[in-house]
Amino acid sequence: MEQPVGVHDPSAERPPDGPADRRPDRPTVRHLRVGVAAAVLLTVLGGPWSTGPEASASPRLPVRTIGADLPAPSNALVTVAGAGFGHGVGMSQYGAYGMARAGAGVAAILTHYFTGTSVVSYPDTGDLRVNVVDRGARVTLRGVALAAGGGAVELVLADSAATVLTASDVVTVTPSDGALQLAVTHGDGTAVHLTTATLGVRWSGGRGMAGPATVLQVGSRTPEGAGKTRRYRWGSLALASVRRVDPDGVTRPRVEANALVDLHTEYLRGVAEMPYSWTDAALQAQAVAARTYALTHRTRVLSGCGGCTLWDDTRSQVYQGWDAESGPSGGRWVQAVAATWTSRTASLAVLYRGAPIEASYSSSTGGRTRDAASVWGSDVPYLRSVDDPWSVDRTVNPRYSAWTRTVTVSRLCTVFGLADLATIAVTARDAAGAATELEATSSDGEISTRSGATLRSALGLPSQWVTSFTVPR
Repeated sequence: MEQPVGVHDPSAERPPDGPADRRPDRPTVRHLRVGVAAAVLLTVLGGPWSTGPEASASPRLPVRTIGADLPAPSNALVTVAGAGFGHGVGMSQYGAYGMARAGAGVAAILTHYFTGTSVVSYPDTGDLRVNVVDRGARVTLRGVALAAGGGAVELVLADSAATVLTASDVVTVTPSDGALQLAVTHGDGTAVHLTTATLGVRWSGGRGMAGPATVLQVGSRTPEGAGKTRRYRWGSLALASVRRVDPDGVTRPRVEANALVDLHTEYLRGVAEMPYSWTDAALQAQAVAARTYALTHRTRVLSGCGGCTLWDDTRSQVYQGWDAESGPSGGRWVQAVAATWTSRTASLAVLYRGAPIEASYSSSTGGRTRDAASVWGSDVPYLRSVDDPWSVDRTVNPRYSAWTRTVTVSRLCTVFGLADLATIAVTARDAAGAATELEATSSDGEISTRSGATLRSALGLPSQWVTSFTVPR
């Protein structure tokens, strides 16, 4: 099940030219019933359906049969058409952009997508523990100077005095049972080896260490070989060895690293969930939504990450640290965050009955957001289905107002567990128009059903707003 995340949809990658979801995170369909005629190319388009409050939560669609159902060639490509990107619950990021372009302010955007809420000042100081290295097989640390004389890094070991390193030193951290193994390589090629149960890291010009401005560069590699390099200007870092299950099913010690960053002044500067070139009101709405999401999660300790409260990816919200605020237009994002401060200790947040909400958001929808109950199975009074016409406006959302994907007939047969494929259809949708049930039939009449979430995950579709299937004959 997709997590009720902040911006992203956890099962999806971030669109390269739009918001993540991603989830993220991070991070939906029209009625159709595909009948097939032999030896012709048949494109089945869904008819109109109700998306208002009166719509059925799971409307059954009429069966339309056209001619005999013959199997499609197994290597043929079926075209799937749809709209939107992500889980579609809460704030639509392209919707926020469209509303802002039309002149809507921050409060109007947020209260439209979060039913019955208010946007008011709320205390937001205090540290978050954001996981920035998960299941690391090896981690490298080094200071990079932003100002003359910078680059110094301080290592705080569990049972030893702090060790100060220069910009020319590199630390390699590997895990062992209950400990971290450190290899400190100096600029002259000499190396020092240390062992510690836990490791704290501070850097010049940052928290707890005076000096010229510095960023900590953190490189990591997972057991699968995936690498990541990020830079952090604010806060501090805590590393520990935690036993985790590897892809081969064996439990081994891995490095978990968490950034300790203040929510009010540090964390949001590094959040990367919306193009920073967008309008001020959209960026500020995103800042308030991201802050509110963090407020509701800052006391929820997650498992397996060394005590983190948030992930740095679409499982929570995408946090890129210094690379976010120092990149193109990053200054506009920092200004948008500052514009939502109300004092030195409080900022704007979205509240429901006086408490911060689970401020879920995703890239875009098929024209209407989804009710939380239809996606995650539990009713949330402020996560109701609302109109989102901006998501299907090509001038606002050129990439995901409509999309197509192709999949082989053999792949669909595998997903549905059929010997061959004669027809495929959406047989139920929720009130937002997202496909909740799909039905495929074989040439001998065998019927197999799958949920919309299952099909989206299996085929890697941008969303569940599927509008048509084109089955070649």
